[in-house]
Amino acid sequence: MTERFQEGFIFGAGFGVAFICIWYLAALLTIPVFKAFGSAATTASWTADDDAAGEAPAVAAGRGGKGGKPRPLREDPHPGFHDLAVDQKIDASTVIVLARYQPETDGRMAAIITEVLKNEPGSGFDFKVGDEYPPVSYYKDESNRGEGAVVFFSGKPAYQMSSASYTGDTIAGLQYIPMTLFLEKIGKRG
Repeated sequence: MTERFQEGFIFGAGFGVAFICIWYLAALLTIPVFKAFGSAATTASWTADDDAAGEAPAVAAGRGGKGGKPRPLREDPHPGFHDLAVDQKIDASTVIVLARYQPETDGRMAAIITEVLKNEPGSGFDFKVGDEYPPVSYYKDESNRGEGAVVFFSGKPAYQMSSASYTGDTIAGLQYIPMTLFLEKIGKRG
């Protein structure tokens, strides 16, 4: 009887060790994949070169460029952009714009560009004051997204890295910094 018990115990232990080894190997193979999907490794952008080449780019989910053009995915030069301090975001940005929300008849709050605060040469940013910037527009719901947004772009050509909502003279999305101080940091006086 003891011999039978030992055989069963050894068989069970072997089964347990095999289960743990298989689980460990599965974790080794899947965790890096999940980390890659969870990082800000790619962002969407549309370039004039892609348009001229007539390529059919991969469309970023629900995001279109000016005129509804799709934007292909590409590497993000600042993967930790959201974690940067305000001064570092300003320095890392090639374009910074102010957009004000304006209600539309279809229930959408259109983000209309009211001012281009920074636009480095060669950024390829083709939106002008008075244009709608669709990626920041939204359909009105119960949430309050403020009066408008400050939108940061990086790279050449420029693509959106971050946006922060503002109400009155306070940019809530940038740790409640006053708009006047933010404009001074950029070099514009409001």
